[in-house]
Amino acid sequence: MADALYQQLSQLDYFIKNPEHLSFVEAENDPYQRKSLVASMILDPSRPTLIGIGHIDTVSTIDYGKYRDLATESESLKQAFLQDLAKFKPSVQQDLVNSDYLFGRGSLDMKAGVGAWCEVCTLLDQHPHLAKANLILGFVCDEEGNSLGMQSILSKLINIKDTFHLTYLGVIDTDYTAPKTTDSDEYTMYCGTIGKFLLNIAVFGKEAHASDPLEGIDASMILSALISKLCYNQQLSETSLGKVSPVMVPLHIEDSQQAYSVQTAKMAWGYVNVCFYKRPIEQWMNIFESTAQQVVEELQQKMRLALSAQGSTKEPVPIRVITQKQLSKSKLDLHLPDERMEAYRYVQDSYQSVMNDEALIVLYISPPYYPAFTIDPQHSPLVTYIQSNVQSTHPYTIEPYYPYISDMSFVKGVDQHEIEALKQYMPNDHRIDERMLHMMSALDCEMINIGPLGKDAHQWTERVSLSSFDWLINTLAQCVLEVKDEIFDSNE
Repeated sequence: MADALYQQLSQLDYFIKNPEHLSFVEAENDPYQRKSLVASMILDPSRPTLIGIGHIDTVSTIDYGKYRDLATESESLKQAFLQDLAKFKPSVQQDLVNSDYLFGRGSLDMKAGVGAWCEVCTLLDQHPHLAKANLILGFVCDEEGNSLGMQSILSKLINIKDTFHLTYLGVIDTDYTAPKTTDSDEYTMYCGTIGKFLLNIAVFGKEAHASDPLEGIDASMILSALISKLCYNQQLSETSLGKVSPVMVPLHIEDSQQAYSVQTAKMAWGYVNVCFYKRPIEQWMNIFESTAQQVVEELQQKMRLALSAQGSTKEPVPIRVITQKQLSKSKLDLHLPDERMEAYRYVQDSYQSVMNDEALIVLYISPPYYPAFTIDPQHSPLVTYIQSNVQSTHPYTIEPYYPYISDMSFVKGVDQHEIEALKQYMPNDHRIDERMLHMMSALDCEMINIGPLGKDAHQWTERVSLSSFDWLINTLAQCVLEVKDEIFDSNE
Protein backbone atom coordinates (compact mmCIF):
# COMPACT_ATOMS: atom_id res chain seq x y z
CA MET A 1 0.00 0.00 0.00
CA ALA A 2 2.84 2.42 0.80
CA ASP A 3 4.36 1.67 -2.62
CA ALA A 4 1.04 2.37 -4.37
CA LEU A 5 0.68 5.69 -2.57
CA TYR A 6 4.25 6.62 -3.47
CA GLN A 7 3.57 5.91 -7.14
CA GLN A 8 0.46 8.09 -7.06
CA LEU A 9 1.89 11.05 -5.17
CA SER A 10 5.25 11.03 -6.97
CA GLN A 11 3.38 12.08 -10.13
CA LEU A 12 2.40 15.41 -8.57
CA ASP A 13 4.39 18.45 -9.70
CA TYR A 14 5.42 19.30 -6.14
CA PHE A 15 7.07 15.93 -5.57
CA ILE A 16 8.60 15.85 -9.05
CA LYS A 17 10.37 19.09 -8.07
CA ASN A 18 10.97 17.98 -4.46
CA PRO A 19 11.39 14.19 -4.53
CA GLU A 20 13.21 14.22 -1.18
CA HIS A 21 9.94 15.35 0.45
CA LEU A 22 8.37 11.95 -0.27
CA SER A 23 10.05 9.16 1.67
CA PHE A 24 9.50 5.77 3.23
CA VAL A 25 10.01 5.08 6.93
CA GLU A 26 10.60 1.50 8.01
CA ALA A 27 8.57 0.32 11.00
CA GLU A 28 10.96 -0.46 13.83
CA ASN A 29 11.06 -4.01 15.19
CA ASP A 30 8.30 -5.08 12.82
CA PRO A 31 8.24 -8.82 12.05
CA TYR A 32 6.44 -8.06 8.76
CA GLN A 33 9.02 -5.43 7.67
CA ARG A 34 6.34 -2.90 6.78
CA LYS A 35 6.95 0.73 5.90
CA SER A 36 5.10 4.00 6.18
CA LEU A 37 5.15 6.92 3.76
CA VAL A 38 5.74 10.54 4.78
CA ALA A 39 4.78 13.26 2.30
CA SER A 40 5.78 16.85 3.08
CA MET A 41 4.30 19.75 1.14
CA ILE A 42 6.13 22.78 2.51
CA LEU A 43 5.19 25.83 0.47
CA ASP A 44 6.10 28.54 2.97
CA PRO A 45 7.84 27.66 6.27
CA SER A 46 6.52 30.85 7.87
CA ARG A 47 2.95 29.57 7.61
CA PRO A 48 1.41 27.18 10.16
CA THR A 49 1.88 23.48 9.41
CA LEU A 50 -0.73 20.78 9.79
CA ILE A 51 0.16 17.11 10.21
CA GLY A 52 -2.29 14.69 8.65
CA ILE A 53 -2.22 11.00 9.51
CA GLY A 54 -3.99 7.93 8.21
CA HIS A 55 -3.25 4.24 8.65
CA ILE A 56 -2.98 2.06 5.57
CA ASP A 57 -3.37 -1.35 7.23
CA THR A 58 -6.66 -3.19 7.77
CA VAL A 59 -7.80 -6.12 9.81
CA SER A 60 -8.03 -9.56 8.16
CA THR A 61 -10.66 -10.46 5.54
CA ILE A 62 -11.22 -13.94 6.97
CA ASP A 63 -14.61 -12.94 8.40
CA TYR A 64 -16.00 -12.47 4.86
CA GLY A 65 -16.37 -16.23 4.43
CA LYS A 66 -17.48 -17.10 0.90
CA TYR A 67 -17.15 -13.42 -0.09
CA ARG A 68 -13.50 -13.22 0.99
CA ASP A 69 -12.08 -13.01 -2.54
CA LEU A 70 -14.26 -9.95 -3.13
CA ALA A 71 -13.61 -8.26 0.23
CA THR A 72 -11.47 -5.51 -1.33
CA GLU A 73 -13.41 -5.29 -4.60
CA SER A 74 -16.15 -2.89 -3.56
CA GLU A 75 -18.41 -2.98 -6.62
CA SER A 76 -18.19 -6.76 -7.09
CA LEU A 77 -18.75 -7.31 -3.39
CA LYS A 78 -21.85 -5.13 -3.38
CA GLN A 79 -23.27 -7.05 -6.36
CA ALA A 80 -22.64 -10.36 -4.59
CA PHE A 81 -24.33 -9.01 -1.46
CA LEU A 82 -27.32 -7.85 -3.49
CA GLN A 83 -27.77 -11.37 -4.87
CA ASP A 84 -28.09 -12.57 -1.27
CA LEU A 85 -30.01 -9.53 -0.06
CA ALA A 86 -32.52 -11.48 2.04
CA LYS A 87 -29.83 -12.83 4.35
CA PHE A 88 -28.87 -9.36 5.65
CA LYS A 89 -30.53 -7.46 8.45
CA PRO A 90 -32.82 -4.58 7.38
CA SER A 91 -30.31 -1.80 8.10
CA VAL A 92 -27.71 -3.44 5.84
CA GLN A 93 -30.32 -4.15 3.14
CA GLN A 94 -31.26 -0.48 3.18
CA ASP A 95 -27.65 0.60 2.65
CA LEU A 96 -27.04 -2.02 -0.06
CA VAL A 97 -29.72 -0.48 -2.23
CA ASN A 98 -28.50 3.02 -1.34
CA SER A 99 -25.93 4.34 -3.80
CA ASP A 100 -24.35 6.42 -1.03
CA TYR A 101 -22.66 3.42 0.61
CA LEU A 102 -19.44 1.72 -0.48
CA PHE A 103 -18.86 -1.75 1.03
CA GLY A 104 -15.62 -3.66 1.55
CA ARG A 105 -12.76 -4.28 3.96
CA GLY A 106 -11.01 -1.03 4.72
CA SER A 107 -13.60 1.11 2.95
CA LEU A 108 -14.36 2.76 6.29
CA ASP A 109 -11.34 1.83 8.41
CA MET A 110 -9.63 3.63 6.90
CA LYS A 111 -9.03 3.81 3.16
CA ALA A 112 -11.58 6.62 2.87
CA GLY A 113 -9.57 8.77 5.28
CA VAL A 114 -6.34 8.02 3.43
CA GLY A 115 -8.00 8.74 0.08
CA ALA A 116 -9.26 12.09 1.35
CA TRP A 117 -5.71 13.16 2.20
CA CYS A 118 -4.57 12.12 -1.28
CA GLU A 119 -7.27 14.33 -2.79
CA VAL A 120 -6.17 17.26 -0.65
CA CYS A 121 -2.56 16.68 -1.77
CA THR A 122 -3.70 16.90 -5.38
CA LEU A 123 -5.63 20.12 -4.72
CA LEU A 124 -2.67 21.67 -2.95
CA ASP A 125 -0.41 20.66 -5.83
CA GLN A 126 -2.76 22.18 -8.42
CA HIS A 127 -3.39 25.42 -6.49
CA PRO A 128 -0.25 26.23 -4.47
CA HIS A 129 -1.05 29.95 -4.70
CA LEU A 130 -4.12 29.32 -2.53
CA ALA A 131 -2.21 27.51 0.23
CA LYS A 132 -2.61 28.91 3.74
CA ALA A 133 -0.85 26.08 5.58
CA ASN A 134 1.90 23.58 4.96
CA LEU A 135 0.89 19.93 5.03
CA ILE A 136 2.84 16.91 6.24
CA LEU A 137 1.16 13.56 5.77
CA GLY A 138 2.01 10.33 7.53
CA PHE A 139 0.51 7.27 5.87
CA VAL A 140 1.34 4.77 8.61
CA CYS A 141 1.68 1.05 8.04
CA ASP A 142 0.35 -0.26 11.36
CA GLU A 143 -2.42 1.00 13.60
CA GLU A 144 -4.55 -2.10 14.02
CA GLY A 145 -1.72 -3.88 15.86
CA ASN A 146 0.44 -1.73 18.13
CA SER A 147 0.59 1.54 16.16
CA LEU A 148 4.16 0.75 15.11
CA GLY A 149 3.69 2.95 12.05
CA MET A 150 2.89 6.12 13.99
CA GLN A 151 5.62 5.47 16.54
CA SER A 152 8.18 4.96 13.77
CA ILE A 153 7.52 8.30 12.02
CA LEU A 154 7.84 10.46 15.15
CA SER A 155 11.54 11.08 14.59
CA LYS A 156 10.85 12.02 10.96
CA LEU A 157 8.20 14.55 11.98
CA ILE A 158 10.54 16.12 14.53
CA ASN A 159 13.38 16.23 11.99
CA ILE A 160 11.20 17.97 9.39
CA LYS A 161 10.07 20.53 11.96
CA ASP A 162 13.66 21.30 12.99
CA THR A 163 15.03 21.36 9.44
CA PHE A 164 12.48 23.82 8.09
CA HIS A 165 11.85 25.69 11.37
CA LEU A 166 8.15 24.93 11.17
CA THR A 167 5.37 25.69 13.61
CA TYR A 168 3.15 22.64 14.02
CA LEU A 169 -0.44 23.69 14.59
CA GLY A 170 -1.57 20.14 15.34
CA VAL A 171 -2.40 16.69 14.05
CA ILE A 172 -5.53 15.78 12.09
CA ASP A 173 -6.35 12.08 11.95
CA THR A 174 -8.98 10.98 9.43
CA ASP A 175 -10.02 7.70 11.04
CA TYR A 176 -13.66 6.74 10.74
CA THR A 177 -16.65 7.88 12.75
CA ALA A 178 -19.87 5.99 13.38
CA PRO A 179 -23.45 7.23 13.81
CA LYS A 180 -24.36 7.97 17.41
CA THR A 181 -27.77 6.44 16.84
CA THR A 182 -29.13 4.15 14.13
CA ASP A 183 -30.67 6.95 12.08
CA SER A 184 -28.19 9.72 12.84
CA ASP A 185 -26.19 11.31 10.02
CA GLU A 186 -24.53 13.93 12.19
CA TYR A 187 -20.77 14.26 11.70
CA THR A 188 -18.47 14.33 14.71
CA MET A 189 -14.98 15.70 15.27
CA TYR A 190 -12.99 14.41 18.25
CA CYS A 191 -10.41 16.64 19.94
CA GLY A 192 -8.75 13.80 21.82
CA THR A 193 -8.60 10.05 22.05
CA ILE A 194 -9.46 7.30 24.46
CA GLY A 195 -6.63 5.36 26.09
CA LYS A 196 -6.10 1.63 26.52
CA PHE A 197 -4.07 -0.93 28.39
CA LEU A 198 -4.33 -4.65 29.02
CA LEU A 199 -5.07 -5.92 32.51
CA ASN A 200 -3.47 -9.35 32.78
CA ILE A 201 -4.57 -11.95 35.30
CA ALA A 202 -2.35 -14.91 36.13
CA VAL A 203 -3.89 -17.51 38.45
CA PHE A 204 -1.95 -20.25 40.20
CA GLY A 205 -4.36 -22.75 41.71
CA LYS A 206 -3.90 -25.95 43.67
CA GLU A 207 -4.33 -29.06 41.53
CA ALA A 208 -6.57 -31.94 42.58
CA HIS A 209 -8.26 -35.01 41.10
CA ALA A 210 -11.40 -34.08 39.17
CA SER A 211 -13.37 -36.53 41.38
CA ASP A 212 -12.13 -34.79 44.50
CA PRO A 213 -12.00 -31.13 43.41
CA LEU A 214 -12.42 -29.61 46.87
CA GLU A 215 -8.96 -30.88 47.84
CA GLY A 216 -7.62 -28.13 45.63
CA ILE A 217 -8.96 -25.25 43.61
CA ASP A 218 -9.05 -24.99 39.83
CA ALA A 219 -7.16 -22.03 38.37
CA SER A 220 -9.58 -21.77 35.44
CA MET A 221 -12.54 -21.39 37.78
CA ILE A 222 -10.86 -18.53 39.63
CA LEU A 223 -9.92 -16.80 36.39
CA SER A 224 -13.36 -17.16 34.84
CA ALA A 225 -15.04 -15.87 38.01
CA LEU A 226 -12.84 -12.76 38.08
CA ILE A 227 -13.22 -12.07 34.37
CA SER A 228 -17.01 -12.43 34.71
CA LYS A 229 -16.95 -9.89 37.53
CA LEU A 230 -14.80 -7.39 35.65
CA CYS A 231 -16.11 -7.60 32.11
CA TYR A 232 -19.31 -6.05 30.75
CA ASN A 233 -19.60 -4.37 34.16
CA GLN A 234 -20.65 -0.76 33.54
CA GLN A 235 -20.10 0.09 37.21
CA LEU A 236 -16.35 -0.20 36.66
CA SER A 237 -16.33 2.14 33.65
CA GLU A 238 -14.97 5.65 33.92
CA THR A 239 -16.90 8.87 33.32
CA SER A 240 -15.15 11.99 32.04
CA LEU A 241 -16.57 15.13 30.41
CA GLY A 242 -19.96 13.45 30.14
CA LYS A 243 -18.57 10.36 28.39
CA VAL A 244 -18.64 6.83 29.78
CA SER A 245 -15.78 4.55 28.81
CA PRO A 246 -16.51 1.18 27.14
CA VAL A 247 -16.94 -1.82 29.40
CA MET A 248 -14.00 -4.17 29.79
CA VAL A 249 -13.92 -7.24 27.58
CA PRO A 250 -11.66 -10.35 27.64
CA LEU A 251 -9.29 -10.72 24.70
CA HIS A 252 -7.54 -13.94 25.72
CA ILE A 253 -8.13 -16.80 28.16
CA GLU A 254 -6.21 -20.06 28.50
CA ASP A 255 -5.13 -22.60 31.11
CA SER A 256 -2.19 -24.96 31.50
CA GLN A 257 -4.00 -28.08 30.29
CA GLN A 258 -2.38 -29.22 27.05
CA ALA A 259 -4.55 -32.33 26.68
CA TYR A 260 -7.35 -34.21 28.44
CA SER A 261 -6.57 -34.85 32.09
CA VAL A 262 -8.49 -35.70 35.27
CA GLN A 263 -6.23 -33.29 37.15
CA THR A 264 -7.63 -29.79 37.59
CA ALA A 265 -5.72 -26.88 36.08
CA LYS A 266 -2.76 -25.60 38.07
CA MET A 267 -2.38 -22.36 36.08
CA ALA A 268 -4.63 -20.09 34.04
CA TRP A 269 -4.03 -16.76 32.38
CA GLY A 270 -5.93 -14.13 30.48
CA TYR A 271 -6.00 -10.47 29.62
CA VAL A 272 -8.76 -7.91 29.53
CA ASN A 273 -9.09 -4.80 27.37
CA VAL A 274 -9.35 -1.66 29.52
CA CYS A 275 -10.34 1.66 27.92
CA PHE A 276 -9.84 4.80 29.98
CA TYR A 277 -9.98 8.59 29.95
CA LYS A 278 -8.28 10.22 32.95
CA ARG A 279 -8.32 7.62 35.72
CA PRO A 280 -4.71 6.96 36.84
CA ILE A 281 -3.22 3.48 36.52
CA GLU A 282 -2.75 3.25 40.28
CA GLN A 283 -6.46 3.87 40.81
CA TRP A 284 -7.37 1.26 38.19
CA MET A 285 -5.16 -1.32 39.86
CA ASN A 286 -6.77 -0.61 43.24
CA ILE A 287 -10.17 -1.25 41.65
CA PHE A 288 -8.98 -4.52 40.11
CA GLU A 289 -7.45 -5.67 43.39
CA SER A 290 -10.63 -4.85 45.32
CA THR A 291 -12.76 -6.67 42.74
CA ALA A 292 -10.48 -9.70 42.93
CA GLN A 293 -10.84 -9.76 46.73
CA GLN A 294 -14.64 -9.77 46.32
CA VAL A 295 -14.38 -12.72 43.94
CA VAL A 296 -12.17 -14.59 46.40
CA GLU A 297 -14.70 -14.12 49.20
CA GLU A 298 -17.52 -15.35 46.95
CA LEU A 299 -15.57 -18.42 45.82
CA GLN A 300 -14.50 -19.27 49.36
CA GLN A 301 -18.10 -19.14 50.55
CA LYS A 302 -19.19 -21.30 47.62
CA MET A 303 -16.55 -23.89 48.47
CA ARG A 304 -17.45 -23.86 52.18
CA LEU A 305 -21.03 -24.72 51.25
CA ALA A 306 -19.81 -27.54 49.00
CA LEU A 307 -17.53 -28.91 51.73
CA SER A 308 -20.31 -28.70 54.30
CA ALA A 309 -22.69 -30.57 51.99
CA GLN A 310 -20.16 -33.41 51.96
CA GLY A 311 -19.92 -33.44 55.76
CA SER A 312 -16.46 -31.89 55.84
CA THR A 313 -15.33 -29.29 58.34
CA LYS A 314 -12.22 -28.44 56.36
CA GLU A 315 -11.55 -24.90 55.20
CA PRO A 316 -11.22 -24.34 51.45
CA VAL A 317 -7.84 -23.68 49.90
CA PRO A 318 -6.92 -20.05 50.66
CA ILE A 319 -6.62 -17.65 47.72
CA ARG A 320 -4.33 -14.64 47.88
CA VAL A 321 -4.44 -11.56 45.64
CA ILE A 322 -1.32 -9.56 44.76
CA THR A 323 -0.17 -7.20 42.02
CA GLN A 324 3.08 -7.09 40.09
CA LYS A 325 4.33 -4.45 42.55
CA GLN A 326 4.34 -7.09 45.30
CA LEU A 327 6.01 -9.77 43.19
CA SER A 328 9.78 -10.09 43.07
CA LYS A 329 11.37 -9.06 39.79
CA SER A 330 12.18 -11.93 37.47
CA LYS A 331 15.80 -12.27 36.38
CA LEU A 332 14.86 -13.67 33.00
CA ASP A 333 15.80 -11.75 29.85
CA LEU A 334 13.08 -12.52 27.33
CA HIS A 335 12.28 -11.02 23.93
CA LEU A 336 9.32 -13.03 22.67
CA PRO A 337 7.29 -12.07 19.57
CA ASP A 338 4.13 -11.91 21.68
CA GLU A 339 4.66 -9.28 24.38
CA ARG A 340 1.70 -10.56 26.37
CA MET A 341 3.05 -14.10 26.52
CA GLU A 342 6.43 -12.62 27.41
CA ALA A 343 4.93 -10.80 30.41
CA TYR A 344 3.20 -14.01 31.53
CA ARG A 345 6.50 -15.92 31.39
CA TYR A 346 8.06 -13.33 33.67
CA VAL A 347 5.21 -13.71 36.15
CA GLN A 348 5.47 -17.51 36.02
CA ASP A 349 9.15 -17.25 36.86
CA SER A 350 8.57 -14.80 39.73
CA TYR A 351 5.84 -17.08 41.12
CA GLN A 352 8.48 -19.67 42.03
CA SER A 353 9.71 -17.40 44.84
CA VAL A 354 6.27 -17.19 46.52
CA MET A 355 4.90 -20.64 45.64
CA ASN A 356 3.15 -22.44 48.53
CA ASP A 357 -0.11 -24.32 49.24
CA GLU A 358 -2.20 -21.20 48.67
CA ALA A 359 -3.80 -20.27 45.39
CA LEU A 360 -2.59 -16.97 44.00
CA ILE A 361 -4.04 -14.28 41.74
CA VAL A 362 -1.47 -11.93 40.19
CA LEU A 363 -2.70 -8.71 38.57
CA TYR A 364 -0.38 -6.90 36.17
CA ILE A 365 -0.26 -4.91 32.92
CA SER A 366 1.20 -5.91 29.56
CA PRO A 367 1.66 -4.04 26.26
CA PRO A 368 0.24 -2.31 24.36
CA TYR A 369 -0.36 0.92 26.23
CA TYR A 370 -2.20 3.79 24.53
CA PRO A 371 -2.28 7.09 26.49
CA ALA A 372 -5.52 9.06 26.55
CA PHE A 373 -5.61 12.76 25.73
CA THR A 374 -8.15 15.49 25.25
CA ILE A 375 -7.90 19.21 24.64
CA ASP A 376 -10.29 21.98 25.63
CA PRO A 377 -11.88 23.14 22.36
CA GLN A 378 -12.57 26.55 23.87
CA HIS A 379 -8.86 27.20 24.34
CA SER A 380 -7.34 25.19 21.52
CA PRO A 381 -5.43 26.94 18.70
CA LEU A 382 -6.02 23.88 16.49
CA VAL A 383 -9.79 23.75 17.04
CA THR A 384 -10.04 27.55 16.72
CA TYR A 385 -8.17 27.38 13.42
CA ILE A 386 -10.44 24.65 12.05
CA GLN A 387 -13.64 26.35 13.17
CA SER A 388 -12.58 29.68 11.70
CA ASN A 389 -11.60 28.17 8.35
CA VAL A 390 -14.19 25.47 7.77
CA GLN A 391 -17.57 26.50 6.43
CA SER A 392 -19.49 23.24 6.65
CA THR A 393 -22.79 22.70 4.88
CA HIS A 394 -23.46 19.75 7.17
CA PRO A 395 -23.93 19.99 10.95
CA TYR A 396 -21.15 18.59 13.10
CA THR A 397 -20.33 18.36 16.79
CA ILE A 398 -17.01 18.29 18.66
CA GLU A 399 -16.53 15.58 21.28
CA PRO A 400 -13.66 15.20 23.78
CA TYR A 401 -12.52 11.64 23.04
CA TYR A 402 -12.26 9.57 19.89
CA PRO A 403 -13.97 6.37 21.11
CA TYR A 404 -11.58 3.82 19.56
CA ILE A 405 -7.84 3.43 20.02
CA SER A 406 -6.01 5.82 17.77
CA ASP A 407 -2.60 6.90 16.49
CA MET A 408 -3.37 10.23 18.16
CA SER A 409 -2.21 8.62 21.43
CA PHE A 410 1.39 9.07 20.26
CA VAL A 411 1.60 12.75 19.35
CA LYS A 412 1.76 14.28 22.83
CA GLY A 413 3.85 13.82 25.97
CA VAL A 414 2.65 11.46 28.71
CA ASP A 415 2.53 12.33 32.40
CA GLN A 416 5.71 10.93 33.97
CA HIS A 417 3.80 9.68 37.02
CA GLU A 418 1.76 7.41 34.74
CA ILE A 419 4.90 6.05 33.11
CA GLU A 420 6.41 5.25 36.50
CA ALA A 421 3.19 3.48 37.55
CA LEU A 422 3.19 1.55 34.29
CA LYS A 423 6.74 0.36 34.96
CA GLN A 424 5.76 -0.89 38.41
CA TYR A 425 2.90 -3.00 37.08
CA MET A 426 4.48 -4.27 33.85
CA PRO A 427 6.71 -7.37 34.27
CA ASN A 428 8.39 -6.74 30.91
CA ASP A 429 8.90 -3.03 31.48
CA HIS A 430 11.83 -3.06 29.05
CA ARG A 431 9.07 -2.83 26.44
CA ILE A 432 8.41 0.75 27.54
CA ASP A 433 10.30 2.74 24.92
CA GLU A 434 11.87 5.73 26.66
CA ARG A 435 13.15 7.10 23.35
CA MET A 436 9.65 7.07 21.90
CA LEU A 437 8.23 8.77 25.01
CA HIS A 438 10.85 11.48 24.65
CA MET A 439 9.87 12.02 20.99
CA MET A 440 6.18 12.20 21.93
CA SER A 441 7.05 14.96 24.39
CA ALA A 442 9.18 16.71 21.78
CA LEU A 443 6.37 16.64 19.20
CA ASP A 444 3.71 17.59 21.79
CA CYS A 445 0.88 18.38 19.36
CA GLU A 446 -2.79 19.04 19.81
CA MET A 447 -4.94 16.54 17.94
CA ILE A 448 -8.34 16.17 16.33
CA ASN A 449 -10.02 13.39 14.38
CA ILE A 450 -12.12 14.39 11.39
CA GLY A 451 -13.25 11.27 9.59
CA PRO A 452 -15.87 9.87 7.21
CA LEU A 453 -19.11 8.44 8.50
CA GLY A 454 -19.83 4.75 8.14
CA LYS A 455 -21.01 1.58 9.78
CA ASP A 456 -19.85 -1.85 10.97
CA ALA A 457 -16.09 -1.25 11.10
CA HIS A 458 -14.20 -4.54 11.58
CA GLN A 459 -17.28 -6.44 10.41
CA TRP A 460 -17.88 -8.05 7.02
CA THR A 461 -20.65 -5.52 6.36
CA GLU A 462 -18.21 -2.59 6.79
CA ARG A 463 -19.25 0.37 4.65
CA VAL A 464 -18.60 4.07 4.23
CA SER A 465 -20.91 6.92 3.26
CA LEU A 466 -19.66 8.49 0.03
CA SER A 467 -21.38 11.80 0.80
CA SER A 468 -19.45 11.97 4.08
CA PHE A 469 -16.26 11.24 2.11
CA ASP A 470 -16.97 14.28 -0.07
CA TRP A 471 -17.63 16.33 3.08
CA LEU A 472 -14.32 15.18 4.52
CA ILE A 473 -12.35 16.23 1.44
CA ASN A 474 -14.08 19.62 1.48
CA THR A 475 -13.39 20.08 5.19
CA LEU A 476 -9.72 19.12 4.97
CA ALA A 477 -9.20 21.27 1.89
CA GLN A 478 -10.53 24.30 3.73
CA CYS A 479 -7.93 23.69 6.43
CA VAL A 480 -5.00 24.09 4.02
CA LEU A 481 -6.38 26.11 1.11
CA GLU A 482 -8.32 29.27 0.44
CA VAL A 483 -11.03 27.10 -1.12
CA LYS A 484 -12.94 28.38 -4.12
CA ASP A 485 -15.69 26.60 -6.02
CA GLU A 486 -13.55 26.25 -9.14
CA ILE A 487 -11.09 24.05 -7.27
CA PHE A 488 -13.67 21.34 -6.85
CA ASP A 489 -15.08 21.90 -10.31
CA SER A 490 -11.66 21.23 -11.82
CA ASN A 491 -11.28 17.96 -9.96
CA GLU A 492 -14.58 16.41 -10.86
